[in-house]
Amino acid sequence: MDYARFREVMCSVPGVIRVEPLPTDVLDGILSTESSMVVADGLMRMHGVGLHRCLSTGLVLVMFCDGGFGCPEEVTLRMVSTDGTVIGHEVIPGTHHLYADDPDVIWFSPDFIMYASRIGMCDARMELDASELSVDGLENDVLVFYPSLPTAEFLNIRYGMHGSVSTVIIGVDGVDPPAEQVERPPVSSTVTDGAVADDATGIR
Repeated sequence: MDYARFREVMCSVPGVIRVEPLPTDVLDGILSTESSMVVADGLMRMHGVGLHRCLSTGLVLVMFCDGGFGCPEEVTLRMVSTDGTVIGHEVIPGTHHLYADDPDVIWFSPDFIMYASRIGMCDARMELDASELSVDGLENDVLVFYPSLPTAEFLNIRYGMHGSVSTVIIGVDGVDPPAEQVERPPVSSTVTDGAVADDATGIR
């Protein structure tokens, strides 16, 4: 699909205001900001796996939305051990009853649970993933990633967005990039907080 048609389809999605390409200098700014968010309140590492997934697609864009945009309700925030075991995760609206009678569940907060049998098994980190949005007229799902507040503010200023908007990074395959989308930042390893970051994203 060509970019113009893709943009037309995305802008027809309820709540979507604008869809814009991300040139190299803007991607550099996003990576710089997001790589500094690896520590959550100084207590636990935050890994932006959703951003990594978006950057691994054929086309990465920024999308601005209003309150009418219905992002897929999927679990995107997880606590994961070094061996990949999910120790805990957020609870999306309308699913709290699924965990109410589970004796292994500990309610860390009203919207986050942990599994007692998995706590303390090894080191853990928080992972923030992307959602998958299915759009009529598109062959492939669109990855939707909500970046940190500093990144959202950076993008809002860069693209002249004001007021109450949701700023998301999206990634999709099977779409030709626009002429103004230049080559992405070169692959390199970035050291953050004593760990080597993922080559493409600069995030652990």
